[in-house]
Amino acid sequence: MKMFGTNIFRCVVEDNKDPKFLGRVRLRVLGVHSAKKSDVKVQDLPWSDVLQSPDQSNIIGGNTNVSIGTWGYCVPLNDGYTEFLMIGAIKGVIAEPPIADVEGDEIGFRGEDSDYPFPVTPNAPCNPLELPDGDHSKSEYTPITVDSFTEPQDTDTAVQYPHNKVYEDHQGNVIEIDGTKDNPRIKVTHASGTRITVNTKGDVSIQAVGNVWTESPGIIAYDADGNMIIEGDLKVTGSIESGGEVRDSKGNLDSLRTAYDSHVHSQGNDAAGDAQVPTNGPNPVDPKTKFTWTGVPV
Repeated sequence: MKMFGTNIFRCVVEDNKDPKFLGRVRLRVLGVHSAKKSDVKVQDLPWSDVLQSPDQSNIIGGNTNVSIGTWGYCVPLNDGYTEFLMIGAIKGVIAEPPIADVEGDEIGFRGEDSDYPFPVTPNAPCNPLELPDGDHSKSEYTPITVDSFTEPQDTDTAVQYPHNKVYEDHQGNVIEIDGTKDNPRIKVTHASGTRITVNTKGDVSIQAVGNVWTESPGIIAYDADGNMIIEGDLKVTGSIESGGEVRDSKGNLDSLRTAYDSHVHSQGNDAAGDAQVPTNGPNPVDPKTKFTWTGVPV
């Protein structure tokens, strides 16, 4: 491999669907390729290798993850400028896409869609989530309130550039790893709005727009010094074992069991016997009345 001259060109990734799955990209190179796709079609652009850092070279199943519409720099590998090596990427739009000389021509240097790369505001050339005064609306949510407990508000507006490392794809999935001093936090936001947050204090909260499924062939253990609060109906298929007091909204369920189990049967001719409730039994109940749990019919 030989790099010809010292020329370093600016380029845009217009295709990343490498048929050989080698992480190569098709580059439209400023000063080499026409801006008009009618002159140089995307499928006619050469596949180019992407230079990676040494620690990424042996990752099994990894890829370059270079998005379509990414601006970067490349160097030619031959004197005919038909082979290039992409040596780096640039955040944001560094050069304005060329304007067509003839109205109606499809213009390159912008990816397969005209909104690539993501539009940026003058005061936010990076992802807005990296800045305290950036637009954090894409990850906003309403704190969960259960009983008298409310989840802490996220401290995303306390981030300091460049400590909040943000990865966002074209679908809107976002991963934030915030190393801001006194504000360490991790947040994963799905494009649907579902998110998982680990706040500064180490609290973990999950808000899902859909269902939450947990399955394990082993033990699922919850150990907390405080209370576990479940808002809504609870259905258990199996048994519940409690080493402490079990209560519902009306009182201690142990006392209900004692009252229900305290009735006796006579030894008359009736095989089933007639239910007899002792006069001294606590809170006598009619054993012929079907028992109903509070809020959940049996």
